[in-house]
Amino acid sequence: MRTNVRPTKPTKRQRTRCGLCGKRRLTTEEHVVPKNLYAPTRRRGKTHWIVIAACSECNNGTTDDDVHLRFVLALAGQSNQAVKELWETKITGSLRRRDGLRRAQDVYAIMRPVSGSTDHMIYPANDPRVLKSVRKIVRGLARHHGLPWPVHDAQVIADVLRGPELLDVVSDGFSYGHVQSDIFEYHYLPVVGEEGLHSVWFIHFFERTTFRAVVFQTVEDCQRAWATALDAAPIRQHS
Repeated sequence: MRTNVRPTKPTKRQRTRCGLCGKRRLTTEEHVVPKNLYAPTRRRGKTHWIVIAACSECNNGTTDDDVHLRFVLALAGQSNQAVKELWETKITGSLRRRDGLRRAQDVYAIMRPVSGSTDHMIYPANDPRVLKSVRKIVRGLARHHGLPWPVHDAQVIADVLRGPELLDVVSDGFSYGHVQSDIFEYHYLPVVGEEGLHSVWFIHFFERTTFRAVVFQTVEDCQRAWATALDAAPIRQHS
């Protein structure tokens, strides 16, 4: 099932339940997919952004991590046209700012040398900040699609998909959505009521970096899954 998401935008400022933490607070629009992943040239026209209502703590509390996520994803593999536009319009300039050196050092910390070469590879799954950003995106998508909510961070396990191609692991039962398919697309499957599961997600950035995420019905269900699969599953714990 393919859907080009056309969300209903929440009111600019209203007192309602936050789509992420579930608390009733003054909320504003939260872009579920960080808008900084899109070059200015990609923000024009008829893009249908995915937005939910979120309190200021949830909305603004991850701004620094969103910038870090953009930098990591821009380096994680061969660049498509969307990534090239990001480098030309946003990333190169941001590295000249006061915090540019810190951001470069943060990314270098998750790079590893390639055996027999002077090159380095970047491993997004080694970075707790990246995984936290991915979990937040999944939580927002769950709210947007009307799945049981709120989904708390501790209900989600996320990791980079290794090995198989995305189309090899996504079955016909998954629904599909995107916000400009060469930048962000995703597949999801609600599985409420089965072994404490809530939903399964595959999110794909820039046509080359895929994360899988499993959402559990409760924090306790997630903790039990960790206890059962800690030795067998190649999924990293929260920081």
